[in-house]
Amino acid sequence: MTVGKSSRRLDKAATALREQFGEMILSNQSLTSFNTFGTGGNAGLFAEIKTIEELSTIVQAATELGIPFFMIGGGSNILVSDNGYDGLIIKNSIMGLTLDDTGIIAGAGERLQALVDFAAENCLTGLEFATGIWGTVGGAIYGNAGAYGSETGTIVESAQLVDRQGKVRTEQASYLEFGYRTSRLKKTGEFIARAKFALNMGNRDTIQTKIDEIKALRRE
Repeated sequence: MTVGKSSRRLDKAATALREQFGEMILSNQSLTSFNTFGTGGNAGLFAEIKTIEELSTIVQAATELGIPFFMIGGGSNILVSDNGYDGLIIKNSIMGLTLDDTGIIAGAGERLQALVDFAAENCLTGLEFATGIWGTVGGAIYGNAGAYGSETGTIVESAQLVDRQGKVRTEQASYLEFGYRTSRLKKTGEFIARAKFALNMGNRDTIQTKIDEIKALRRE
């Protein structure tokens, strides 16, 4: 596809998307503030989504319009080209942390550290290893983030996913096929909306001590 044709296609897509999503759709958005390296050019189109319904609808729309799209979370594990992205960048800002028995349901856009802290506040153990890992809950699941002998995949119970056609469904952890710093999502291209983490009750002081120890190790 030539640059001229690509530009015209994005212009048409922008018009169609704004009819549906209004001012949520931005054009030529700089991506430097959306990745931790602070580098990169502009996204042809950009949208920050905050609900599962928005994610589902915008993915479906982008697919039907035939434009490329890519999701970002905390931007801590990506390097953005100075040429930018000739398509739609979707910023996942689905938030929320709620208790479910001895588990936690977390929005994919939540910072991983916020999840760690929330677990500690509620005397739930199993997430201490993730202390100090940058990025979001969604990114941690996508890449099976881990440290100090533990990995995200070992405590995920289930995940609410949105596929490349915008369909929403919930899958158990086995579907995600976690491996070393990887998951099935890297092959399927599905997006994480929410996930449930299976944890255990613990002593708050003991949990906090472990978190503080890991923080100290990372500082060193």
